[in-house]
Amino acid sequence: KYEKDGKDVYNKCLGCFKELPLASIIAGSVYTAHGGLFRGQAPVPAERSKRRKTLKATVDSSPALSLGSLDDLVKARRTVMNPPWKGPNLVPGDVLWSDPSMSPGLSPNVDRGAGLLWGPDCTEAFLKQSKLKLIIRAHEGPDARKNRPGLGGMDAGYTIDHVVESGTLITLFSAPDYPQFQFWEFLSNVVTEILHVLSVCDGISSSEKLA
Repeated sequence: KYEKDGKDVYNKCLGCFKELPLASIIAGSVYTAHGGLFRGQAPVPAERSKRRKTLKATVDSSPALSLGSLDDLVKARRTVMNPPWKGPNLVPGDVLWSDPSMSPGLSPNVDRGAGLLWGPDCTEAFLKQSKLKLIIRAHEGPDARKNRPGLGGMDAGYTIDHVVESGTLITLFSAPDYPQFQFWEFLSNVVTEILHVLSVCDGISSSEKLA
């Protein structure tokens, strides 16, 4: 279609994708991400080689896992083509690949080969530290949840995974046809549930939230 300009168009598209945000904070109360929470590993700046004009990453030797903060997220080097699964800059991969668990603490997400598993205690700690009320994430449809005992199913298009003192974690899967599930009819139920969670947390009505 673009003939000789195809490569330039492709590279421009890649540049746009590299600038997309990893996560967002909505109305000062809701953290949204594709996968979820992340480790508190401070990213190490890439070093520029004197011999070649290439970037090389400094190897991180610390194996300890600690829960990340919004400050860690801001510091992450996110303008990468593919989020790394090893090395010092693991926050982008965590945000995209992590999944909730009913087991406490943080652990490697072995099934996916990238990201983390985090428990209700981590949800509580993140919400409390960040002064947030709700986490909304995606990344899992009904087919994925069939092999995850202890967590709610996704047949309704969403489920509440963690309810803790500081707020709630909701997994939302809104793909209209993936691969055989029709979710648009459940969208109003999801919005109602989210407004209910925010109302309970903040002590205000849904109508006030929508105003």
